[in-house]
Amino acid sequence: MKKIKYNLGKNNAFQLVVLGDMHIGDDLCDMDLIKNTINYIKETPNCYAILNGDLMNNALKTSKSDSYLETMTMEQQQDCLIELLYPIKDKILVIATGNHEYRTNLLAGINPLKGVAYALGKPELYTDGAFVLRLEFGQVCGTKTPNKYMVFGIHGTGGGRRMGSSANVLEDMSKIRPDMDLYIHSHTHTQLNFSDMVFLYDAMHDKDIEHQRTYYNANAFLKYGGYAEQKGYVPTDRTPNAVTVTAVRKQGEMKIVTNIVKI
Repeated sequence: MKKIKYNLGKNNAFQLVVLGDMHIGDDLCDMDLIKNTINYIKETPNCYAILNGDLMNNALKTSKSDSYLETMTMEQQQDCLIELLYPIKDKILVIATGNHEYRTNLLAGINPLKGVAYALGKPELYTDGAFVLRLEFGQVCGTKTPNKYMVFGIHGTGGGRRMGSSANVLEDMSKIRPDMDLYIHSHTHTQLNFSDMVFLYDAMHDKDIEHQRTYYNANAFLKYGGYAEQKGYVPTDRTPNAVTVTAVRKQGEMKIVTNIVKI
């Protein structure tokens, strides 16, 4: 499990945009939507990107995707992805692989997304599994201590296209790391978000603290058709979201508020 720590500066708010399931090279890849989303990250202050796998389609003869319909070779997919991400390379927090990239690793021992991470000068951000981000930002009221926000993410495998299946996969993530603020999952192409509330014990002050957890399954960047249409899957919401995180003062204490908003 990859663990990365950042201090995002003194601002008491920031945004996270998940770039996953872009499937560059697939003939249904919505390149305009990808470019617009990356430009939003580039132009928005305090906005950061989480790369969450299946960025390249990487279809092989044994894949569910049709390798004969690929619009780019594997090398061209890598070059295209590097060119797209280079303007926001310093806003990328993690680079997590997906099953489409991992299939090459199984067959040839090479993961093409790891090569992209090196080309961007960010090899330390690459992970072939789950990741935990500790994000420090702003300041707790009356102190110089930064606020803390914890993110647990993975591209994921399995699950179904129905909302209930995606929700179950997301909720299961909290059984692995129950103390997170945000859980991020991709893979199912089913955009979904919800939250719950738990109590965490503060041993230092001998009290229970209400802790809100947010769950987010991110959008895909594929137009409807192909394999999804053949299997009878319903179209999914492709509109990208931004996870907005804000530290607000309530009754003398700092509260972290998470919202999912359309870009």
